[in-house]
Amino acid sequence: MKLIFSVLDRTDLWPHFRAHYQTQGITQFLCITYGPQLDDATMIPSSIPKQSFTGVNDATQHNRVLQQFVSPNEWCAIADLDEFSIVDEGNSTLVDACRQAQADGCNVISGVMQDRLTKDGHFPAHLEADIWTQFPLQLDITNRVLGGCKDKVVCLKGWVRVGGGHHYPIKADTVFPWHIKATVHHFKWWGANPTQFFTHRINEGKGQWYTNELQRLATHLEQHDGHIDTSIEQDNV
Repeated sequence: MKLIFSVLDRTDLWPHFRAHYQTQGITQFLCITYGPQLDDATMIPSSIPKQSFTGVNDATQHNRVLQQFVSPNEWCAIADLDEFSIVDEGNSTLVDACRQAQADGCNVISGVMQDRLTKDGHFPAHLEADIWTQFPLQLDITNRVLGGCKDKVVCLKGWVRVGGGHHYPIKADTVFPWHIKATVHHFKWWGANPTQFFTHRINEGKGQWYTNELQRLATHLEQHDGHIDTSIEQDNV
């Protein structure tokens, strides 16, 4: 099965991303690149420049690749480079899930994002060999701190199209999401200088929603000494 993703920066995640999705049955990685080059992936240059990157604009690239590289009745996966999707927590692969979804008359598998953090919520400068152990906490930072959307399209038939950030399939009477949802493990919270990284993203000004989310995150980090407050969901951990 094919997987569509984009690469803008932070390519340190690529070996981890590739290894994870290979265990999920992915055999071809279709990478929309805004500059970086990756080994063992089919590199597809973006038709928009890096400075024009937004989630909405990137979705136009995802839909272009769906049309050009994926047959209408073919299942494929879609993810950001920091999103690691699992259905049934390892009891089946994404390929298995797609077969089951199709048997149930469905053509989309959706997921819910869960953010992976270190034990104390600090941002490590570098990724370790086992990022699942490095980031053991599973919390909802995207929605509860940033106010962002944590819904994601994880797998879809080739004729389906996605909206910005592949949060949802574009509305159509013939889109039928599967009743079982994937967990999308989100390995975003790392980097040598998170304040500088997020300030850079804020200054990009690429859409008011994204700017507002990052401003909320910047305020949260200022209030918690540069850490994520890991007690935010203590009752749920």
